Amino acid sequence: MSNIINKKNRVFLIGLVLGLFFYLLFSVIYSTSSILAVSIVDSSYEAKILSEDNPYYIQILCMAQMMFNIPLVGFFIYILKDNIIDDFKRFKNSRMKNILFVFLGLISCYILSAVVAYIYEILGVGGVSDNQDTINLALNSSAKIPMIISVVIFAPIVEEILFRKLLFGTLEENFKFPSVVVIIISTLVFSLIHVAGGGNLIYIFQYIPLAFVITFSYYISNRNIFVPMGIHFLNNLISVIAVYLVL
Repeated sequence: MSNIINKKNRVFLIGLVLGLFFYLLFSVIYSTSSILAVSIVDSSYEAKILSEDNPYYIQILCMAQMMFNIPLVGFFIYILKDNIIDDFKRFKNSRMKNILFVFLGLISCYILSAVVAYIYEILGVGGVSDNQDTINLALNSSAKIPMIISVVIFAPIVEEILFRKLLFGTLEENFKFPSVVVIIISTLVFSLIHVAGGGNLIYIFQYIPLAFVITFSYYISNRNIFVPMGIHFLNNLISVIAVYLVL
């Protein structure tokens, strides 16, 4: 039994290190490749020009992002196949409780987000992060389909496996961190990833409600990845629909 546990812990640690490496590497590659591709298509393009000023940048960026998510999904499924299958069986065996967790989590996320929005309004903080601005721009461009696939399908899979299953599991099992510390770290890392860049740090609290809820839901569901994945999927799907209703 101890050999099985040790093997699982090694897989989590290796998966976390490689997963973070590929996640960050692919982020740099698809951003850089988009700029290079645009410079070929439009020789007048300069990297300093904002994406909305160039008709090609957002299209190529969305396609590159979707394509680079595919190997990440494949990698995570490959190394965690048995664990994911076990989670699915456990989700199905307690489906009513887990579905309840998903919907309560989604409601909690919107309540907390409303509180954050109210505080931002009081403080006079407006706008959204660059990440959200790019998503909104893409959803209202000809590149909407690859962006929808990335946001609604790939993001919940890749980010939940990376920041919940692997990060949470490694800190808890390998390093024996207390659960409350693991929840805080997972929440902060997920939020920080979405506001990468000094000028965006003010918007970190826009991501903390979702980050905390999906991390806590993973904890209370006995580390079942399909619960936070379900919350993340529904949140992103509703957000995409809201963009079209508003804009």
